[in-house]
Amino acid sequence: AGAKIIVAGEMNEEVNLHLLMEKLHLDGINSVLVEPGHTTATSFLSQKLFDRIIIIVARRKIKQGLVAFALKKKIHVKIKGIERAGPDIIIAIESKSMV
Repeated sequence: AGAKIIVAGEMNEEVNLHLLMEKLHLDGINSVLVEPGHTTATSFLSQKLFDRIIIIVARRKIKQGLVAFALKKKIHVKIKGIERAGPDIIIAIESKSMV
């Protein structure tokens, strides 16, 4: 097997996520797990490049949190499930196109 480098965009520019997903699909990859930071999460959400989102809400109190994502427009999703995992809450969300 091994690794393969996929180029999806121009040098010194942001990754073209649509092109990346298309290239992965052409390689037979139909499912991708993304554990994003703020910028990547916002990009995937705003470009509607997701089928499912799992959000884990920890009960741990912190003094100052980070913004998970910053959307300029609303996206429409459906909550598929909410469950507890010890003291945490797990929320499963799907895009409306999946419903």
